[in-house]
Amino acid sequence: MKRLLAFVLALSLLLSGCMPYRLLRRFFRRDPGILERVVSDMVRACHGDTAPADGAFTFPELPYESPDEQALRGIFETAQGLAAHGDSADELMDALDLAFDAYDDFYTMDTIAMIRSDADQTDAHWRGEYNRCERMIAKVEQWYDRMLRACAVSALRPALEDCGYFVAHELDSYEGGGDYSDQLVSLLQRESDLEAEFRALGDEFDLDGEQMSLNEYLAREDLSEEEYSQAYTAYLRSINAEAARIYAALIGVRQEIAAASGYESYEQYCYDYYARDYSPAEVDAYLDSIRQILGPCREALFARGEYDRRDYPILGEKELLRNLGSVMERLGDPAAEAFDFMRARELYDVRADQNKASISYTAYLYSYDAPYLFVDAYGDVEDLVCTAHEFGHFLASYVQGYGEVSLDLDETWSQGMEYLTLAQLRDTMNPSRYEALLRIKLLDTLDTYTDEASYAAFERAAYALPEEERTAERFNALSAECLRAYGCEDSEQDVLWWTQIDHLFQMPFYVVSYCVSVDAAMQLYELALETPEEAWNVYCELLNAPDLSFSEALQEAGLESPFAPGRIEKARETIEAQLTE
Repeated sequence: MKRLLAFVLALSLLLSGCMPYRLLRRFFRRDPGILERVVSDMVRACHGDTAPADGAFTFPELPYESPDEQALRGIFETAQGLAAHGDSADELMDALDLAFDAYDDFYTMDTIAMIRSDADQTDAHWRGEYNRCERMIAKVEQWYDRMLRACAVSALRPALEDCGYFVAHELDSYEGGGDYSDQLVSLLQRESDLEAEFRALGDEFDLDGEQMSLNEYLAREDLSEEEYSQAYTAYLRSINAEAARIYAALIGVRQEIAAASGYESYEQYCYDYYARDYSPAEVDAYLDSIRQILGPCREALFARGEYDRRDYPILGEKELLRNLGSVMERLGDPAAEAFDFMRARELYDVRADQNKASISYTAYLYSYDAPYLFVDAYGDVEDLVCTAHEFGHFLASYVQGYGEVSLDLDETWSQGMEYLTLAQLRDTMNPSRYEALLRIKLLDTLDTYTDEASYAAFERAAYALPEEERTAERFNALSAECLRAYGCEDSEQDVLWWTQIDHLFQMPFYVVSYCVSVDAAMQLYELALETPEEAWNVYCELLNAPDLSFSEALQEAGLESPFAPGRIEKARETIEAQLTE
């Protein structure tokens, strides 16, 4: 029943770990031959010959130490001072080693705090630790940036490059003025504070004059669908004004962040951060195609009762993991090895629990060179594709380690794994359960195109509003307008649902990547229906292309651009054909 009222956005944090849209630069301690070894290690990892972490550990036993702000600052400033005034390259490299380790440790603690907070939203301790870490990010990035800028102009730089600690020209971009001015740090901290306010909205609401906890109320087993819907709508009404205030303030501060960073618009700021190789104008045309072709398709399928025919057989955690493990074993390495690594190190949370955060994501534990998979599970067959999605992120991170990649390529890895899993289960899963899962996924695909397109349209329109029009009433009207335009349901609950879309508040201008990457993933599905082995080979080719842009990777793998003429029509044909088989 939960899914009738909620669209769970698969929150991938692979690109930026636990910090939604701050630029994270990770440096390795370098020595001669490092680039060759990195390439070699990546090749071996893709063939299952290496694992990303050597030390034995499990996630539950990982220690947590609340970051010490002053100690961190001292570590970075010591390295900065040695770069500016020191005369010993060895001493500077020792200080830099300590700083790079401290940098990784800080983000590792941030990630651990996030995961433990999301695992139980009622735990005030972990929520407080996570908020505290998030607020420190801007300062940490500023200290880190200043340290590397000091290295870029240091008299010791030639010595560090000669010995391979830094490769030639790596510090060139740090020779100018600093990216993290005091003004920008202040704005980023204000943004972090607003995001914390959003996370703290809570679940208390008034139902027929009585204060209720939404999670506790929805956990009741005797609730009818109507009672569930009424309660959730009452809750959304109760938080609407406050959520709108926070969102309006976020838009304002983010526009200031863009200006302070030299951008004319915050949207372009995000496009550059996400490494997109297409423009907002191309997205406009793409969204319009979805509106014209898939919007009416969704309305027609809804009218003929296809959505009402969905069924959700129960699937427990053990069966979920057993099914996915079987799929990865059939696909072979590196998927099988990564899945075994995830299980052995307990790097996952796929429990169905009302107290968990209603988000799914893959994070990265930098100090352990290991990803972590988090899924807000339902306890039924849909968890197979939700978990497969995040395992696509997990696999990419396992193979490649942490790195900056195209967001759309990253989402293609995750959504592509959903369809590969679906194809693999066709001949091994109980037929009736498989048919239920197939219908869920096909309609979910259509929803991904149309829902995410409506959210993307809403977001663009919201950021274009004059400050005085950024009100709950105006946001709600925009939400209704965009939902109708893309053939989505527009009940009061659907209209108010924008306040539950975590991406709008914490991952701005992210959602359009779901629309773009789902098309590339659908091409993998179309191929898997004919030749599953070839689909897996193409997926692996995409997996081995982290340094390419999204469009370049698709071209290298022999796939079409989502923006190519006819792609939206082809997706519609595939969905309709599979539903009628």
